[in-house]
Amino acid sequence: MDNVEGVAAAIEEKYEEGTVPVSTMMAKDILGEINDAMDVFQSFLWVIAVVAAVAGGISIFIVMLMSVIERRQEFGILKASGWSNRNIISSVVVQSITIALLGALLGFAIGSLIANYGISSYIGVDIAIITTKLLGEIVGFGIIMGVLGGLYPALQAARVSPIETLRAT
Repeated sequence: MDNVEGVAAAIEEKYEEGTVPVSTMMAKDILGEINDAMDVFQSFLWVIAVVAAVAGGISIFIVMLMSVIERRQEFGILKASGWSNRNIISSVVVQSITIALLGALLGFAIGSLIANYGISSYIGVDIAIITTKLLGEIVGFGIIMGVLGGLYPALQAARVSPIETLRAT
């Protein structure tokens, strides 16, 4: 094993002027090419995950903004009955986090099922390894996306004037 490179060089040198040129390839060369291909594939998967995450965050933002617009009267009545801006903001952000967590966990469950029962059964190799760290990252990401997607709509809900809302009723 220690002399593999030397043997490969000696074989190539001995037969380089022959009628059929000879080249050697060592297992580490093949593994290096496979590792390079896997690195490219891993980068591709990260790009897809980031695009999906951004799309999910924008979706949460739009859903929460539409919800706040449709519920303006409700927020005005809540403010008139004594709710503070802080109560309204926390209510909207909690709703946003709930939607984001449900979406993240549902997406994780569907992806895991497809990876473990669909693709793995087809190629015969486990491709998805589920760990508690991965679940923690998914929950953390869901919370972050929920806060980011719901913060602006929550601030809009807190700016609702109870007087104008009650007058419009």
